[in-house]
Amino acid sequence: MIRPLIGNPPTVGIYATIDPRTYPVPDIPEGSVKAQQMPVVMNRLDKVVKLVESITMYDGTKPKVVKGSVPVGGPRDAAIVQKEFESAGVSIVINSMCTWSMGWETSFFGHPEWITAYEAMNGTAWPGAVLLNSKRASATAHKNPVFCIYPPDVEDMDPSAPLHPESIKRITQFVKSASAIAVMRGKSYASIGHVSMGIAGSELVSDILAQWFGMKHVHVDQLELYMRLQKGMFDKAEA
Repeated sequence: MIRPLIGNPPTVGIYATIDPRTYPVPDIPEGSVKAQQMPVVMNRLDKVVKLVESITMYDGTKPKVVKGSVPVGGPRDAAIVQKEFESAGVSIVINSMCTWSMGWETSFFGHPEWITAYEAMNGTAWPGAVLLNSKRASATAHKNPVFCIYPPDVEDMDPSAPLHPESIKRITQFVKSASAIAVMRGKSYASIGHVSMGIAGSELVSDILAQWFGMKHVHVDQLELYMRLQKGMFDKAEA
């Protein structure tokens, strides 16, 4: 019998960033920059959420998705969404962006273990690339790895237009890869035997498992298997 893994399933937190300026601007019908951007920002966020919810995981299930309740325009918004993600046990984060906002102030720095992607829209009047690279520079300065997703072509601004095929491909790749890491993190890798045929190069380096995958290395000597076979200590139905 295969026992289920212990721990939370991979959970993806997705949030949008927005320009936080709310003061009145005469030339903007909506009244402020933030109000003008809100429909576009939230529409793209919904597209990313629906895409991630449709992805089939390694075990045939759909990922658990948590959508940030507010678009993040500053530190307080970031704190609100971060708390929501913490409560939901999020291990993977996607930041959807299609406009300028304060890159440093809208970033999460309290959880370096969160596997993070920045997804930006390619638009002539919507500087998603500017914010993406601003946030990437901040993450790089703090040695926090991020996965950046940006389509090669200018995207259609029609609210009903789908995400760019390249964005769909890379978001899907990221979620599947990040979910694999999230499942492994905190688990133990059990190897049978230690060194094969006396070749030291076959020895598993536990530091790599710990630093890159967050896993602990445990091993069982091959004599243990021999003993179990000799004494019949195994599931006969699976033999």
